[in-house]
Amino acid sequence: MSGETEDQCNDELKEMKKEIIECKKTKIALKKSEERFRTFAESATDGIVTTDHNGNILFFNKIFKKLFGYSSDELSGKSLTMLMPDKFRKGYLNELENYEVSGKHSLLGKTVQTTGLRKDSTTFPFEMSLSAWESDNTTYFSAIIRDITERKKTEQAIKKSEEKYRNIVEKFLKVSNEILLEMNKH
Repeated sequence: MSGETEDQCNDELKEMKKEIIECKKTKIALKKSEERFRTFAESATDGIVTTDHNGNILFFNKIFKKLFGYSSDELSGKSLTMLMPDKFRKGYLNELENYEVSGKHSLLGKTVQTTGLRKDSTTFPFEMSLSAWESDNTTYFSAIIRDITERKKTEQAIKKSEEKYRNIVEKFLKVSNEILLEMNKH
């Protein structure tokens, strides 16, 4: 092998080594980034879920599993519609189709209250914030979900209490007026 050819081979080997080192650094950085995201998601106090553009579940945290009562195997790759009462499924699928066509979704960027369906077929109210994002020309949807069962119970208790005291005040006023009318007659 001539000196020039040997130099070219050495240069190419050096370049390949640099590329391999850069590739390894990128791989390490990606792994660290994934670990940070998973740590964040798993330490969250709310449920987190990510779906593909068809509504298939790709990622979820432990709180999300707990909220709905499913295991990881039961959720991975399944349609998000399994977590919705029947009355919401068609509207959800229509929103996905609409987003694919128009890029618009009525719930994006909003916090809304809706109802979830647990594995045991019970329903519960939750608050959800929805976002959409793209990677490699694929759309994904992520939601943060908070169970608001206790809040709803408290709101109901306050409403009942207000009604009870409103009735008491109305009865008091009625009796007071009747007494005043009787007193004015004498």
